[in-house]
Amino acid sequence: MKIASRNELLEMSVMTKLKTAKILMMPLVPLAMALASTPALAVDFGIFSDVSYSSSTDDEMPDGFALGQFDLFASHQIGENTRGFVEFVFEGEGGGFVVDLERLSVQYSFDERFSLAAGRFHTPIGYWNNVYHHGALLQDTVTRPSFIDFEDGADAILPMHTVGLFATGSFETGTGQIGYEFMIGNGASIDTSATERQLDMNNVGDPDNSKAFVLRVNYAPENGTWGLGVFGMRNSISESAEVGGVLPRGETLVDQTIFGFDVRGEYQNFDALAEVYVINNDNKVGLAEKHQARAAFLQAGYRIDPKWKAVVRTETVQSDDDDDYFLLLGRQDHDHRVVAVRYDIDDSSALKLQLDRAIPETGSAENTYTLQWSFLIP
Repeated sequence: MKIASRNELLEMSVMTKLKTAKILMMPLVPLAMALASTPALAVDFGIFSDVSYSSSTDDEMPDGFALGQFDLFASHQIGENTRGFVEFVFEGEGGGFVVDLERLSVQYSFDERFSLAAGRFHTPIGYWNNVYHHGALLQDTVTRPSFIDFEDGADAILPMHTVGLFATGSFETGTGQIGYEFMIGNGASIDTSATERQLDMNNVGDPDNSKAFVLRVNYAPENGTWGLGVFGMRNSISESAEVGGVLPRGETLVDQTIFGFDVRGEYQNFDALAEVYVINNDNKVGLAEKHQARAAFLQAGYRIDPKWKAVVRTETVQSDDDDDYFLLLGRQDHDHRVVAVRYDIDDSSALKLQLDRAIPETGSAENTYTLQWSFLIP
């Protein structure tokens, strides 16, 4: 019997490995061919942003230019009935910029009567928070109503985002359309060990087992000249401080129930929007008492011509002095009077000049004048 040489043994080993590799790779060939024949799916991001100059009668607020939120958003059809949405916002903080994931969701639409989504959303309380998102160009004024500002706003008192499940749909009637929005998600929390406090929407978990529930029902007639919405929210606000909080982490600070309505209308060159909120706080800290707060705004606009529009708004927040929810957040009652003029340069940019007179419960009133250039890069 012939004994194979070292070179022959090496050649036989290589051939054996090649055959084995060929056998193992055969099931991957159809997958590779399918991927090669599938067109690349690109996600196109739109951009909202703005640049402003502000001057205030408050000596602690120097005049100056400011970059507004740099808002990157994209919506993409990822299946026949499935759509994904993402929104990042870069915004100034402490002389620099921070990045916030404002919204992220995936939605499956069964039909116009029922769609189900999961992710982080704008909480469906009121009309403004549903329609005027993070792009300043979308709203007629420079600022949102103060008490429905996003959670890190100086006067913010409501959870404007929620992480969870979101169901929505609409039904045609003989005279118009009835729509609904229902959400269940993580409840808000407050880190009471922090010096500057705000509501935390708990993106990656919930300090307790209680969940927030939100329902909004709205009606709009066929002509679309007015609309009415009613809404309610049940929210358990918990302690999120790891150490140094007023309660152990996960304990309930406030059991909160919010009810309200929004109404809007248009007539010729006039339009108006009003929202009213009743906030019931069952406090579990301090005196552990129940309190009721009220917040509302009314905004009216007049379209002078296709380019120019004048807007006025009044806002108010009223609460009990010993309501621990407001004390924990470091918020106080206040009123705002806003007057603004908007000039639409084109469909994707606008100039806005605004006077905002802030009237706090304690302290003197302050006027802030802002000139803003807002724009959209589609």
